Amino acid sequence: MFKRYKRLVVLILIFCVFLAGCQKATPVPPTHTPTATRTMMPTLTPTLTPTPSPSPPAVPTSTQEPTSRPSPTPTIIGYRDDLILSNNFLPPLKEAISVENTDQVQAIAAWGTGEANTIALSPDGHFIAVGTNMGAYVYETTNFVLVQIIQTPTAVQTISFSSDGQMIALGQSHHTIDIIDFDDFSLISRLSFLDLGAPERYVLSVHFSNDRAEIFGVVKSSGKLFIQQWDTTTWQPGGGFLINAGSAHFINDRIDLLGKIMGESLILQSLIYPDETSTISLPTTDLVSFWDKLPLYNNIMVPSFDGNFLIISNGLSIVHWRIVDAAVTYHLDTYSSETIDPCYDAPTSCLNAAQGVSWRCQDILEISPISELTLNHDNTHFLVSLSEGRTELRRTANGTLVWEISTTFSEVRFSEDGQFFYGLNPDGSIQKRATLDGELVDIVNQHPSRLHDLAFSPDGVVLAAGYNDGWIRILSAANGQQLGVLDGHARSLAFSPDGELLAAGLDDGTVRIFELGEARYYDLGSGHQAAVNDLVFSNTGEQLLTGSDDCTASLWRLDNRSRAFNITPNSDDPFRISAVCLSPINDLQYFTGNRKGIYVLAEAETKDVFLPEEPPVAAIALSPDSESLAATGQKTWLLENIVSEKSPEQHPLFWKEESRGLALAFTPNGSILIIASEAGFEFWSVEDVQFLAFLPYIDPLPAGSLPVAVDVSPDGLLIALGSRDGLITIYGIPD
Repeated sequence: MFKRYKRLVVLILIFCVFLAGCQKATPVPPTHTPTATRTMMPTLTPTLTPTPSPSPPAVPTSTQEPTSRPSPTPTIIGYRDDLILSNNFLPPLKEAISVENTDQVQAIAAWGTGEANTIALSPDGHFIAVGTNMGAYVYETTNFVLVQIIQTPTAVQTISFSSDGQMIALGQSHHTIDIIDFDDFSLISRLSFLDLGAPERYVLSVHFSNDRAEIFGVVKSSGKLFIQQWDTTTWQPGGGFLINAGSAHFINDRIDLLGKIMGESLILQSLIYPDETSTISLPTTDLVSFWDKLPLYNNIMVPSFDGNFLIISNGLSIVHWRIVDAAVTYHLDTYSSETIDPCYDAPTSCLNAAQGVSWRCQDILEISPISELTLNHDNTHFLVSLSEGRTELRRTANGTLVWEISTTFSEVRFSEDGQFFYGLNPDGSIQKRATLDGELVDIVNQHPSRLHDLAFSPDGVVLAAGYNDGWIRILSAANGQQLGVLDGHARSLAFSPDGELLAAGLDDGTVRIFELGEARYYDLGSGHQAAVNDLVFSNTGEQLLTGSDDCTASLWRLDNRSRAFNITPNSDDPFRISAVCLSPINDLQYFTGNRKGIYVLAEAETKDVFLPEEPPVAAIALSPDSESLAATGQKTWLLENIVSEKSPEQHPLFWKEESRGLALAFTPNGSILIIASEAGFEFWSVEDVQFLAFLPYIDPLPAGSLPVAVDVSPDGLLIALGSRDGLITIYGIPD
């Protein structure tokens, strides 16, 4: 097997030379992200493949080699401890996955950084910690140099620094808190909640007391707050108490205080001495409707550090309340809610004869305009981030506007000196901006919040992955190292059979073709009117089939870069096309989407092939010999003899407990169907339609990390599973 890796290294170097020509002088795309092993500080290999972007990003990123700051990796025992991380070669593999050995398949590597769940600044402002489903990533704030990766057992949801900056607490899913020494990044203690049970839905926060003598874990679930206290000397649990969460609450860790609104009162409670409480009546003059809306929207309560006043958002407006004299200083009610109709953006090509859409839309959603509210450290200014794509800075004293910028944040942290603030964008990028005028200073985009698709190259040398931050990452299939990036917010990816082209279906409807050997790209015609969800090359590589949210599919000729035809499958009742297949033998084209079942284009007309009882179909896959078509969704089906004139044989695939299928793929020789469900992998023999094995995902599966794409390497040795949170898990049979 070592010959395989030698060949991979040689081919990777050639591929890097191909992509190196794509460089432009101005843009600096996300570089290869260093990833920690469990024994050494991560190192950075220079990125050889910048993006071929016709127009540079708004600002460059800064991704330099980590400093030589000594940082032994903590010996943390977690559910990924047996997995190889990015930049480390995969182990020798025993053999290709076959009908006889599916029970030996196991997870062997985890690649990527994962989406950013939360951010926190060290008290001195020198470091920013980013919590992801892989752990915590620590960057210097001067230029976003990666300092350390702290691997954790489960997804990091919340981060807190002790007031002296000596410790960092990583609050994780499954009610676990890791306490890390911030000098050497060693594990000090792992804390677990007592008598909490396991609520399915909860919000966790972690807070050090101001004197760092205690640490508090706060779990909000089902309208209740459970607070657990630990002593930071012995790490033994102290008191724990359960209270009603009220309609809104806050925690002021500068004075170890919890506040909540109950009815017409604000109740203040000591975290250290829970029996000490006080009650203050809410100011109700002209504000009754404000308080009534608190439980209905995204409410936020931000206390001043001395506890003298509160800035409160009910999601629609903002109130400044001076608690000390029970007076409301001002009420900002100039924000308007946004109503979102899931069908409002349906292109005309999706309209039926009644000029409406044929699928059932979700209920119209009312989005609260205020998504984030943050106070700076000297209490002089506060920042308001709006869901419509704006962010404001206002004076605390009177609420007047200082400036506004065209971006939005889900979390914001001010530096202690107030010169800068750091904002987490919805796409996972983290911006450093000047507080004075909101100008962008720097940005790190190593944690995209969504992975859409992935694909192995035909020679198995690289793996392409499309993310929502506007970059397609090219990874080595030997070790997960990021070789470079290509420009485009790709919903779908496919290599041509000869590997010379990479096709990308973009979020804006563009169909982009990268000529890897020529270090350039071009876009096909006017593309589609909406996102291109799937695409596939013909067997010769001369044509490309695309399917889009605009309810149409197009066949493109690559020799003259033209559209051969554009059709609307089931035109009387259009549907958004989520997946397409193109037979390499008879050029039959298959489509599925958000309504009904699977359709085939034959002899210039579309007809239904399969109409399941529980639509829609989430994914389809065509066997290499074009004889079988697999479909998954609420149930999974294998359709055989689909090329015959008779109706295909329909085989429902059911094993033990029913689990919704999300993605699927055939092995290169067509002998095995792999179903990626919510619970794990199912392996089925295609020849006799028999269940072979079940492989559960790594337990526990982090929230928001359900599978979105699966692909098998051309030699059948590896399975790549892409999850929504941006992580890629590699499976195989180690020798």
